[in-house]
Amino acid sequence: MNAINKYKNAQTFTSAVDQLLFVLDEVIKLLYQAKIAMEKNDYEKKFKTLETAADVLYALRVGCNAEKDNKLLKLMSDFYGSITVAIHEINQQGNNIVELKKITDTVKSVKEMIISNKEQTKVAAEEQK
Repeated sequence: MNAINKYKNAQTFTSAVDQLLFVLDEVIKLLYQAKIAMEKNDYEKKFKTLETAADVLYALRVGCNAEKDNKLLKLMSDFYGSITVAIHEINQQGNNIVELKKITDTVKSVKEMIISNKEQTKVAAEEQK
């Protein structure tokens, strides 16, 4: 019975991590679309695209706040919050492509860390078999 529970927990973790990676990938795509809109001086598209990215990050932050005692979720919540604020600032400032690139690079770095952690967790699980 214990092995079954471990399997179910591993499946749930993998599924949640994969979903998070998918969502972060979508945020990165939105940030890239906003960059293109900035380069074309398409302010309406830039605004809408950045607002969508901020909304997605806000939803992730709300999900993290559901478990207040988890330190990792607290860190992720703070990360989502700071990126959301930075996106709103860019939306108000105009075409700050340099700041948008910093935000995009930061989100990409976090995504890569999650992928790395997922792979390490998978290797550790394989070694325990």
